[in-house]
Amino acid sequence: MKNLLLLAFAVLILAACQNDDNLNMPLTEIGDWKLEQVTQPGSGEVISAADLNFSQTYTFKTDGTFSKFSTETGVNLSGTYEAEDAEPDDRFEPLTVKWLTLTFDIDQYEAILVMEDSMSTTDVDKYIFGSDNMEVIALRVDHTLMNIGQRFHGKAMLYTRK
Repeated sequence: MKNLLLLAFAVLILAACQNDDNLNMPLTEIGDWKLEQVTQPGSGEVISAADLNFSQTYTFKTDGTFSKFSTETGVNLSGTYEAEDAEPDDRFEPLTVKWLTLTFDIDQYEAILVMEDSMSTTDVDKYIFGSDNMEVIALRVDHTLMNIGQRFHGKAMLYTRK
C-alpha cells in the first residue's frame, strides 16, 4: 500500500511539472500560435476553440514578418510587426510584457476593402481584428497572445502556442 501511495504521488509530481514546461520556455512571440478561445463582449461568455465554427493562426518570424490565416475567410494575410516592451505599471492589461504592432500588407488590405464593398456579408474584422491595416496584440506573462481589437466591440481573442 505504501508503494502504491508513493507511485501515485510521483505521478502527480511529474504531471504538475509537465504543466509548467510552457512557463519555463523563453517568453517570445516567435513561432506558431492558434486561437484558443473568444470572450464575448457584455456577457463575458468564453467560447473555446472547439466550439467555434472557424480556426485562426498566426506565425511570427525572427525577421519581423508574420502571417495570419483564418478558416473563416480562407485568406492568408501577411505583413511586418514591431515589438515593444510594455510598461510595468500598465493598468489596461497587467499581464502584458510586450506589445506587438502588426502592419498588414497594404495591397492585401485594399483587396479586403474592395471585397467588403462588393459583398454585403463581408466584415473587415474577420480579416483584420484591429484598425485599418493594423492589429495590436499583447504577449502576456502566461505565454499567451491576446487580441482585443480596436473597433470597440470588446471581443477578446486568446491564442496559445501550436
